[in-house]
Formats: sequence, C-alpha cells, structure tokens
Amino acid sequence: MIRMFPTLMSGASARVLHQLILNKRKSFLFAMSDFAKDINVPSKDLRRKFEDYIWSITRLTKNLALYNHILSEARDRLLPKLMSREL
Repeated sequence: MIRMFPTLMSGASARVLHQLILNKRKSFLFAMSDFAKDINVPSKDLRRKFEDYIWSITRLTKNLALYNHILSEARDRLLPKLMSREL
C-alpha cells in the first residue's frame, strides 16, 4: 500500500493545501483525509502486461487512422473521375 494523496497535487492546489496545513485548519484536513486512502499498486509484471496490451491497441489505432487517411485520399482523387465518367 502506498499513500498517494500528498504527491498528486501540484501548482496552485498544492500551494493552497500547503497554506491550509501551515494554518493548521484541522476541519479542512479532516475532510481531506477521506481522499488520502491507501491504494493497491499492481506488480511490475502485471503493469508490463497492461502496457504491452495498451501499446498494441495504440499501434493498431494509429495504423487504422493512417489506412483511413490513405483511403480518403484515394476516394477524393477517384470520385470526381467516376462522376465525370473518365474511368
């Protein structure tokens, strides 16, 4: 289990939280403690399998987008010729 909440905030929200902690506003800190739950972190092997799976989906998506672009260009070149009966 890892305590994640303190490291998730940055920028303005972190400055506000830091200021509130410095001012010792316990009611705010008590309300924020609900967000500071322990979370499970998957094993390195499971993360690697997930990344491989997501990478394959991302690669497939990029390939399909490229293929779609190529087909769109072919359609845009051929359709006017088909409509004018050049082909």
